[in-house]
Amino acid sequence: SLGRRRRHGASLMLGWRPKAGLDLYAEAHYAELRTTQDTLQFNAGPNFAAGSSFDPASVVLFPGTHDVQRITWTNVPVSILNFARDTVDRTREVAAGGSWTRGDLRLSADLSNTRSFNRLFFSGPTLAGTAARFTHDLAGEVPATSVEGTDLADPVNLRYASLLYRVRPLNGSLLAGRVDADWQLDQGPLERVAIGWRHSRRQADNGQNLV
Repeated sequence: SLGRRRRHGASLMLGWRPKAGLDLYAEAHYAELRTTQDTLQFNAGPNFAAGSSFDPASVVLFPGTHDVQRITWTNVPVSILNFARDTVDRTREVAAGGSWTRGDLRLSADLSNTRSFNRLFFSGPTLAGTAARFTHDLAGEVPATSVEGTDLADPVNLRYASLLYRVRPLNGSLLAGRVDADWQLDQGPLERVAIGWRHSRRQADNGQNLV
């Protein structure tokens, strides 16, 4: 998989105190992440139901064990995938609020709105074929493989197995608000009385759109 990621964002926050006991604020935030990715993938593995087998003379075991170190499979199904997977994630938020204090009473409130957007683009073909001989060798520091007897670069030896195409836009939103009141009492059995209200509304979509 080869790709590139880009992320950027910005924030703006403002505060204002027009007089003692009154504080106001407003803020805005923006963030975006973009990913562009291309993937190449090769899969090979024996399928005995489809006629795969192995060359007994090719089998090499790790010394002193029954674990296979090297083997050559015959008539091995292979698949080659090549697809693009690009995404965009974007979030925007604005909020405003404030607080007011007078004597033993304090009131505060804020309201925020957040919107998010995500888009996935996925597209690519899957090719299929059969390798006459496929060797898997674990002797080195890095496992090695090789294909013999079949030229997988020749289109004659391959067929289209599938062609995937997906475009999935997702949208989400959140509206949230709160109001709080707080009284500090100097006398009586109660020292403090607090009342609060919260409300939020969320929406999101996620459609099925694989072709």
